[in-house]
Amino acid sequence: MDRVVRGTRARIASVVDKLAQGQITELEFADHIGALLGDRHARAAVLGRQRAGDSGGRDRDDDVFGAIVAEGEIQFLLRFSQQIADGKYRDANGVLDAAKVARRAESYAERLTGTANETFGLVSPGLLYWRLGPVKEEHCYDCPDLAMSSPWTAADIPTYPHKNETECLYQCKCHIERADGLAGFSATARE
Repeated sequence: MDRVVRGTRARIASVVDKLAQGQITELEFADHIGALLGDRHARAAVLGRQRAGDSGGRDRDDDVFGAIVAEGEIQFLLRFSQQIADGKYRDANGVLDAAKVARRAESYAERLTGTANETFGLVSPGLLYWRLGPVKEEHCYDCPDLAMSSPWTAADIPTYPHKNETECLYQCKCHIERADGLAGFSATARE
């Protein structure tokens, strides 16, 4: 999973470079990132299934799952590309702050771990436990409640770590674990 997240971060950085060099427009930027996310969420879905014990390779269901997740990100991606077009990420001279754009754009890669955790949970038999991860200060409001309410079934768990549906969004450090001790995925460290 770490390799997929890191590779996606690198691909996103490449798209940001094209934008900064004027090779693509802001709308093309959103299109490129959106297409990449569909593919990468499908890959993450496969990894989640495989970790849970489903040894099958990538199939149409994974592609559909990835496309649905990416579609859910499109509204945010389009808003982001509009903010770039409106000058939010440009200095007083109109020069694009590529590093700032890259930091925000690369955050879309963090959602991949949520997709892998979700398919891990959906394929896993039995109960799932929300495990709190290490944090520097305090956990968000949501994660301790999810942990204390464990165990969950795949049908009842309201969200998964890194799915961006908790207060901590993609900065979540938690993971899920099955009753047999097999764990889902944790956040991928920054290099």
